[in-house]
Amino acid sequence: MRENNLMAPQRAGNRHGPKAHDGTITTDVPNEVWRTDMTATVTTKEGKAAVFVAVDHFNAECVGIHASKSPTRFEALEPIRRDIREYYRGFVEDIAKGLKIRHDHGSQYMICPMNFRMRSSF
Repeated sequence: MRENNLMAPQRAGNRHGPKAHDGTITTDVPNEVWRTDMTATVTTKEGKAAVFVAVDHFNAECVGIHASKSPTRFEALEPIRRDIREYYRGFVEDIAKGLKIRHDHGSQYMICPMNFRMRSSF
């Protein structure tokens, strides 16, 4: 494409300040940063479904998955809520202190209730 000048035009864009990180998103230890995201699918019986996943940045392990008929902000945190209970053997205040959550800024994540007082890196 490039050799034949068929590439789409690129916008120059604006400088957004200093880089958010050094170019790597992996961690040195597990359960330091979890990433959450959503995708959509269609099932033969139920129709449309939103699928939420949580992935550990240490080894790309899927630490949680949750499917729902609606992609709401409450459903978005469901795999995190379940995994806090499983990985930390409980669900009390500050049990996952220090765990960071990364997510995109889709509408399902914009007003997420952080009821378990977990530090979040938006």
